[in-house]
Amino acid sequence: MTNHPSLSLRFSESARAQIRAYLDGEEQKAGIIGATGAQIELRRIMEHLAKDPALGSAPTGPFETRPIYQFRLEASSRRLAQVSYRVSGEYLEVLLFSSTPV
Repeated sequence: MTNHPSLSLRFSESARAQIRAYLDGEEQKAGIIGATGAQIELRRIMEHLAKDPALGSAPTGPFETRPIYQFRLEASSRRLAQVSYRVSGEYLEVLLFSSTPV
């Protein structure tokens, strides 16, 4: 792990909407407790990434150069998820979020 202070998290409007849709779906499937657990889990993972932004990998190719961090969500339902992000000054800005059931 890189030895530097944790960056502050910031979310683009697109990422906020995508995360909201994910959490709404979890609430539909598992109720408010399941959605709360999913929200806590996602926040913990994002804070972990903010402590070490080098955990993500930059895809190769001409269209996307922003780092992507892939992870598993298991608080209410098992999903593979990923975020695209950038480091901007003292912020780790999450640009996009997606997940798929496993």
